[in-house]
Amino acid sequence: MHYRRRPVAAGFADYLACRNRECPASAEIIETSLIASLEQAFVLIARSTDESLLALAATKPVDTGPAQERLFGLLLEMDQVTDERKRAITAFINLKAITETEFSEQMKRLDGRLASLTSSIEKARQWVTEEQAKNESMGRLREMRSSGLATFAERTDEPGEVNQWLRSMVKVIVKKRGTRKRVRVEFR
Repeated sequence: MHYRRRPVAAGFADYLACRNRECPASAEIIETSLIASLEQAFVLIARSTDESLLALAATKPVDTGPAQERLFGLLLEMDQVTDERKRAITAFINLKAITETEFSEQMKRLDGRLASLTSSIEKARQWVTEEQAKNESMGRLREMRSSGLATFAERTDEPGEVNQWLRSMVKVIVKKRGTRKRVRVEFR
């Protein structure tokens, strides 16, 4: 967003023009309306008595360490199966140590094991990624509940830091509805 000065009935007012990929269409809104919407959102989070929100804020982060260790173990096992596959190919082609039937049976077994490992690795990666995202989201929610209003109040003293903080915490969407403009604040 960037500022643009536009004349209004009682002189000049600061308008904010939304010109980025996240807004569905470019729109302008008076700065005070945007600030009021953000303050209202932070007050709702800080004073919320919604049980699910309070439970989410009180939830301890999930320890992804054991899952990451399991993922590391699966990756090591996949390397071992790949090495075993290479040895089987060498034994069949170069050394002629195994028959074609033994080779095809061993390849089927190793290919099945590789497919199983690949599936397990993808599931483990997905779980770790989802849990890390939940942990980050819960951390942002806790931060907004504890210091959101105070940080937002510092916007005139430290505008750069507050702007960066706001970008990491919320997404503001301005939509035109006829002559009215609606502001929606989404928490990241």
